Amino acid sequence: MRLQWPAFLLLCAVSLAMAQEVDQCRQGVDDELIWDYNVRRPLRMGDYQEVETDYGPTDVRITCIWLNSLSENNDGAWITAGGIGYNFVKLKFRSKYSRGLHYRVLVYGRPTLRRGLLRLP
Repeated sequence: MRLQWPAFLLLCAVSLAMAQEVDQCRQGVDDELIWDYNVRRPLRMGDYQEVETDYGPTDVRITCIWLNSLSENNDGAWITAGGIGYNFVKLKFRSKYSRGLHYRVLVYGRPTLRRGLLRLP
């Protein structure tokens, strides 16, 4: 039973950190900002709010995902599918009970098809 208590505290600390900012990056020189998205929902009494959103699939390989909590009312944000190394990402956001939510999402990527390399005979 003693080992479960520290593990629970670690899980709570990680969840709290995720509610503030999530930064998964392997950003390089050729990377471009491919998606800048704000998730905002007004206050809703008596319930949690969950929002799912996605980007892609596209001709870009994702190299960096940055989720920033812009409100104390946010409870967490998760990558549910895709992400770094994929050409798509699915995200889920959750508010605290009887609150709204506000996040900013930045996704960077590297084009898989090089533009301007078309050769004509």
